Amino acid sequence: MNSSDTDEKIIEECRSQSKDWDRYFSILVSRHQEALFQYLWKKTRSIHNAEDLTQESFLRAYQKIDLFDSNYKFKTWLFTIATRLCLNQVKKKTPDSNAEDILDQEAQKESTETDFGLWEKAKLLNEDQYTVLILKYSEDYSIQDISKIMDKSENNIKVLLYRARQALTKHLPQFQEIKEKVTT
Repeated sequence: MNSSDTDEKIIEECRSQSKDWDRYFSILVSRHQEALFQYLWKKTRSIHNAEDLTQESFLRAYQKIDLFDSNYKFKTWLFTIATRLCLNQVKKKTPDSNAEDILDQEAQKESTETDFGLWEKAKLLNEDQYTVLILKYSEDYSIQDISKIMDKSENNIKVLLYRARQALTKHLPQFQEIKEKVTT
């Protein structure tokens, strides 16, 4: 087995041959750590929380690897774990202000200057619409994968995506102008 094998093949081979699981799991971590962190940073808007949730997601995946169904992609399963952890954190979260939050706000400010405030406006949407946008346009997941991650029907995901795009169009005058120019 080598590092170019698929995630699912690595998991299956380790299960069947009782190989050095820690070593192979580290390959999975290195493949998905950055993408998972970026997703969680966009969801939580906090570097500290994103780091914690990334670590917790991998820990849960490691602990529950026997529950992984190889008919699905490992990355989809991992993002499902992360999304649920993130939702649990939001339910428990109490507002606090510290140096981490200030750094996070500065990083967000830099990000919004380059994306015309699109993600800032997206934060105004409800949690499901915001999550669908991140998974679709930032993480490039299919409707089917988003459906699995969010535990919603594909039709529900399509509706959420449609409504989120419509809401963003209304909130961003520069996109309204572009839309008008294209249709005329």
